[in-house]
Amino acid sequence: MRIAVFGTGAVGRALARGLAARGHGVAVGTRSPGDPAVRERLADLPGVCVTTHRNAAKTAELAIFAIRFDGLNAVAREIADSLPDGTTLIDASDPERQGPDGRPVLAVGHTDSGAEVLQRLVPGAHVVKALNTVNAKDMVEPSFPDGPPTLLVCGDHLPAVEQTIALCRELGWSDILNLGGLKHARLTEALGVMWVYSALAAGSWDVAFRLLRRPEGVPQTE
Repeated sequence: MRIAVFGTGAVGRALARGLAARGHGVAVGTRSPGDPAVRERLADLPGVCVTTHRNAAKTAELAIFAIRFDGLNAVAREIADSLPDGTTLIDASDPERQGPDGRPVLAVGHTDSGAEVLQRLVPGAHVVKALNTVNAKDMVEPSFPDGPPTLLVCGDHLPAVEQTIALCRELGWSDILNLGGLKHARLTEALGVMWVYSALAAGSWDVAFRLLRRPEGVPQTE
């Protein structure tokens, strides 16, 4: 599958690497594809095409948005006219800004989300929120001693959600929960920020959230 990844940060690089390793044709979109610093940052991704956001979008069969929130509007407008209508657009970013103590806080929330902003700016795509509540290095083949973390996804278009779930399973996720409509991104984006605070409190970035389930018929111990 031809997949566009918008963003050259840790998230974009991790997902581009994982997808290319699984045989997908990956094009990484950036504002400055000829910038030596960008080329150097992506040098360890053999077989991955580095191009403009628009060019990456043109031939994409699926796309991943891994752009900081302060760049969301500009990049979304770049790809809105290029991304084929009906394309699944996975939003793996969170709408964060720096708080007064240097830690991230939500830039939008309660009545809106970054994913919903993205959907309004790229109306021809089907935005699905996923992969935003875990460290970049754990987005592919996540493995923890106590079991796999839980991946939360949400979106308004069920076929796009199902395509996202299938791709995430290909990337090594086994515990995936579909929360429903895209409005639930307001909750998962807050959880993405909470992950940062949890990691800081734990003194380690090697942390993840997992939904524990009690098997049916097993009584609760007192």
